[in-house]
Amino acid sequence: MPFCSLIATPHAPPKNSADFRKVLVAFRDGYPNFAKQAAALAFASEPSKWFAHEYRAPYHLDGWTVFDARTEYARLGFDTADAAKPSGGWRISEANARYTLCDSYPRLLVVPSSVGDDVLRGSALFRSRRRLPVVTWRHPRNGCVLMRSSQPLVGLLGRMNDDDELLLRAAAQANLLGGVKNALESTPGLRVFDCRSEKSAALQRLVGGGSEKLRLEQYSISEYNMLRLCNAKYQREVLAELRVSLENLSTSDKTLRHIRQLALLNKCRWCTQLFRMLSGACDVAMLLEKGTASVLIHCSDGLNRTPQIAGDEFVSYTCISLAHYLNTHFLAQCASPPPAIGIGPNPDVNKTCKFCVSAPI
Repeated sequence: MPFCSLIATPHAPPKNSADFRKVLVAFRDGYPNFAKQAAALAFASEPSKWFAHEYRAPYHLDGWTVFDARTEYARLGFDTADAAKPSGGWRISEANARYTLCDSYPRLLVVPSSVGDDVLRGSALFRSRRRLPVVTWRHPRNGCVLMRSSQPLVGLLGRMNDDDELLLRAAAQANLLGGVKNALESTPGLRVFDCRSEKSAALQRLVGGGSEKLRLEQYSISEYNMLRLCNAKYQREVLAELRVSLENLSTSDKTLRHIRQLALLNKCRWCTQLFRMLSGACDVAMLLEKGTASVLIHCSDGLNRTPQIAGDEFVSYTCISLAHYLNTHFLAQCASPPPAIGIGPNPDVNKTCKFCVSAPI
C-alpha cells in the first residue's frame, strides 16, 4: 500500500511467529491517511473496490496446471496410462476420486497391484483419520518405496483387520512382483519407523490407537523402529527456549560468551530432538538407497511427527537426501516436492488447489 512499508526484523519474541520473525508497519504519511484509505477499502460500496480486487498482484503462472498427479507418478516410474494397469507391482487407484476414502489424501493413490479397492476401504477403516498406507516416493534404481500412513486402531483389546494386514503384506512383495532384483530378496518385509516414543504409542493404545508391533508376522514387517520424536508444538517451544537463552547472554567477553553458548547447546532439548530427526531420516535414506527394504513411516495421525522425517512440504530430510529432482527449478517454484503433493494435513487444500500443497500423505 502507498501509506506504509513492511520491515521484517530477525530479532522478535519467539511467540510472535513460527520462524521468530515479526513485521513492523512504518507509516510514511501518518496514521490518519492510512486509516482513511483502509476504511475506504473495508467499507467499499462495490465489490470491485474491495482490497482483494484493488491491490492484487499479477500472477504469470497458472497454479492449477503446475502439478499433474499422473505426470509425477509417471516420473516416479508408475505406469499412468491406465489407472487399473499394474506397474512393477504397483497400480494407481482412483478409490479416493471424490475424497470419500480419506479427505486428507489426493484423488490418485499408488497401492500394490495385487489388492483391490475394497481392501483399501477396509484398511482405511482401521487407520486413524482413515489414512491408510500408500506410496509417496519410489527409488529410481532399486524400486524400493517410501510409504506413509497413520496408526492402526488396535486399542486395548488388540483388534485385527484382515484388509490392513493384506495391504502391507502386498506392499512388502510388490517390488519382487515387479521384477526388481536387489537386497529385498534376502530381507523380505517392510521396515516400519514409528515416529513416536514407546510411552506415546502406549498412551494412544489406551484411546483406541496403537501400533503393528503385536502382529509383525501377519503384517510382514521385518523390523520395527521407534524414533521417539516429539510433536511439532514441543519442537517449537524448545527452539524458542534456546533462542531466548542465547539472546539473553549478558557478557561482552567473546570467549566467555562462546563457552556459555556451547554449554546451552549441550544441555538444551532442541539439539536432542534435532539429532533424532536427522538420525531417523538418515536410517530411512540408507535403507532406500541400498535397496534393503521398503519403508513405512507413521506416528499417530501421520500429520505431526511423520512430516519431520518424510512428509509435509517434503522437507523430508529423507527424500531431499535421495531425490535429486527436488533440487530443480520446479521445486523452487512449487515449494513442495511433487511426489508428496496432495497428502497434507489440510483436506480443503487437496480439494481446491494443486499449487504449493503439501506432501501426498
